[in-house]
Amino acid sequence: MRISRHTLPLLGHFKPLSLLFMVTFSITLLVILLETIILEAFSIDRPETRIISSDQLKNLFYLLPKYSILFPIVEEMEHRICLIYSKLNFSLMIVFLVLSWTPFYYFFGVENYVLNLTTKFSICSFIGLLVYSLLSKQKNIDNALTQFWDKHHTTIFYVSLISFGFSHIVNYNLSLSAFLLMPLITLHQSIAGIFLGYARLRYGIIFSILLHGMLNATPIFISHFSK
Repeated sequence: MRISRHTLPLLGHFKPLSLLFMVTFSITLLVILLETIILEAFSIDRPETRIISSDQLKNLFYLLPKYSILFPIVEEMEHRICLIYSKLNFSLMIVFLVLSWTPFYYFFGVENYVLNLTTKFSICSFIGLLVYSLLSKQKNIDNALTQFWDKHHTTIFYVSLISFGFSHIVNYNLSLSAFLLMPLITLHQSIAGIFLGYARLRYGIIFSILLHGMLNATPIFISHFSK
């Protein structure tokens, strides 16, 4: 999908960001409503979500940094940084894919979570540096990837949004029903991925991270302040 890049001054991003947020959030809500209607029409229960403790649900200082800062950065790096190919973008995608989808090892014991996470991130970063070094030295591989991205840019766009949607299956307790219903129950994330992908291609990765963070933060604020 070819979308011309539009460069704006920092303050100039506010208007398109606000507009894109309102459109994306509204459409996402409509899709969630559609999912619910379909599930109820066929008397299908939505799979149970993974449990977050009541204390965590009440704690904005836990929810906002995790779901409005950390997750948007990680997921945008996984699924959208490489919608535009470069050696750096490809290497960053590899770093965050390995970081997210490889098992978490407690190198220094269960109690040292931060140290374990830092160690894993360091290992993933080293892998990213190796990939970047390889692409820098092996120009034929870099050129082949560049040509592949140029030829299949539309396919890559749609693969990224479907993979983004399907990756949210981890929000549910994994079961056969969750996997069978995955295309439906993750549909709203896939639809949101269209707008996030547009934001990334049109305005840049920082813009898509900000939009992603706003989309995640809004239901947190609504849930917190409506009680």
